[in-house]
Amino acid sequence: MDFFIIFLMELIHKYKIYQYLGICHIKYERRKTDLLNHAMNLDVSLKTKYRSIDFFCFSEQYYYAIIIIGGGITMVVWSIGLCYNNNYIPF
Repeated sequence: MDFFIIFLMELIHKYKIYQYLGICHIKYERRKTDLLNHAMNLDVSLKTKYRSIDFFCFSEQYYYAIIIIGGGITMVVWSIGLCYNNNYIPF
């Protein structure tokens, strides 16, 4: 089913998603450093707003950063909700 959805996205939006993910896998396997943040090799063929997300190559570091950021945003929203529900004014 996922392959069919990727095929439809490639057909409609003209993005080569399967080819891009293959290139990301090859770049991740051939990296020279363990941490991707230490080697600043950005792909100049991409638009500037996509270069930073391409830099992580969908590695474990990418998913770790997404989990940390998502967890932080969730905690902030929960804390604001708790303050609001208990009629607490923090300022």
